[in-house]
Amino acid sequence: MTAGGIRKLEKTLTVIAGVLVVLIAAGTFIGLVKKGAANVDAGSKSAQNLISKGKATALNAPVSDSVTAYFELGTIRLSTAPTKKDESATLVISPWLSYPTGDDVFYEELAKKRSIIKGLFSSYFSGKTKAQLLGKAEEKITQELIEEINARLSLGKITGINFTDYIFIE
Repeated sequence: MTAGGIRKLEKTLTVIAGVLVVLIAAGTFIGLVKKGAANVDAGSKSAQNLISKGKATALNAPVSDSVTAYFELGTIRLSTAPTKKDESATLVISPWLSYPTGDDVFYEELAKKRSIIKGLFSSYFSGKTKAQLLGKAEEKITQELIEEINARLSLGKITGINFTDYIFIE
């Protein structure tokens, strides 16, 4: 091959490599944009599905700009305390916590103490019978839980507890 032929080959390979880099970058960008849009759609469809099945009246975080929600506790399945007949009920809950907006340090504490908080929910509900839980007002239950959880938090306080699911399984 001559020197001119080698230069032409180098230019051609450089152009092909440049086109491939541009195509890969464009494809990655388009894929990320579509994935983000699909996640938003899937989240709202999932929420609408739960609402339509009667499992929740609303799944939105608090409307106030001063409060945000911590949803990462997930679903907790537990048994209530047995009655005199040695019958316990199975309870499924999906709690979420309200806390001051923008408190990133407190969010980190909630994330680190997630298992402790789930344990507090489990011990609270496992220590009461189904009849005791059904006989208490939701405000009383949430207030008692807020006090127990806040007693174990040092960087802030939760302001509320809401349940997406609160279902007794027979």
